[in-house]
Amino acid sequence: MNAFRLKTFEARLFLVEGHKDVTVSAIKNLLRGQQEKSKTVLEVFTQHNQQMAALVGNEFAAGTLERYKTSLQHTMAFIRWKYKVADLEISKLDFEFVSDYDFLLRSVRKCGHNSAIKYIANFRKIVNKCVRNGWPQKDPLRDSR
Repeated sequence: MNAFRLKTFEARLFLVEGHKDVTVSAIKNLLRGQQEKSKTVLEVFTQHNQQMAALVGNEFAAGTLERYKTSLQHTMAFIRWKYKVADLEISKLDFEFVSDYDFLLRSVRKCGHNSAIKYIANFRKIVNKCVRNGWPQKDPLRDSR
């Protein structure tokens, strides 16, 4: 087997093991050393809110959109507080993220129980969208014990 065929086979194997789509362009990108841009939490959350804004009046109330905007702001603040970065790759989500996010909402943000649960539920919708798209390997909101 020549070197090119071997590298192509290794690239395909890498994609399969990473549960990613095996396409010609994905293999070419790997062979060229170009990584696919990872999705980020705030990117997906912002896209969700933009789509929701377009549906206000038809499927969603304006108040629902405002709650998701507030939830996005809390999530941004949490990522800056805990990770000291502007955004976080979805693959970095884990149960600790959610536990610490809940802690921030209750302690620093002084949210009551019902409000904290509502913000976590809003975040859960975003995580579910990511899980359905296969971006994290497992659901980070489920305790892996």
